[in-house]
Amino acid sequence: MGYRDDFYMVQNIVGYTGDLNNFPTVYFQKGSEFGHITQKHDESQNVGRTEVYSSDAYFIGNELVGGSLRLVEKIGGRTFHTSRSTLTKVDTFAPANKDTVALLAQSIYNRDQGEKYISVWRKKDFTTVDKAMAAKAMVLAQLPKAK
Repeated sequence: MGYRDDFYMVQNIVGYTGDLNNFPTVYFQKGSEFGHITQKHDESQNVGRTEVYSSDAYFIGNELVGGSLRLVEKIGGRTFHTSRSTLTKVDTFAPANKDTVALLAQSIYNRDQGEKYISVWRKKDFTTVDKAMAAKAMVLAQLPKAK
């Protein structure tokens, strides 16, 4: 069983970003719950299922960001995720979309191992952690040793 199999289901697919035929990121929503499955990313810890979040104030859609149309996710009007590409919305129940839905559904089974190892960290976050650990080591080195 994968992380939140009760949520990451075909009928909850709302759309995708990226190339449909090259492991797109698939977005899911059911009521106030939302999440996505990243199938391919330059940073391996960013591949997998995100934690499922819940908010009645959730918004997903395309907006102009720096002159480019991109997917944005917001809660209460505050952006918390901006994609590098646009969201292609999908009606999973429309017969015309059956081939698209079949490709997107593969994400559920390809990435069923669990929640992302780290779902919101970036390279700069690791740099911050490394600096904090180095600072701690310097402080500890200055403390008198117990006798």
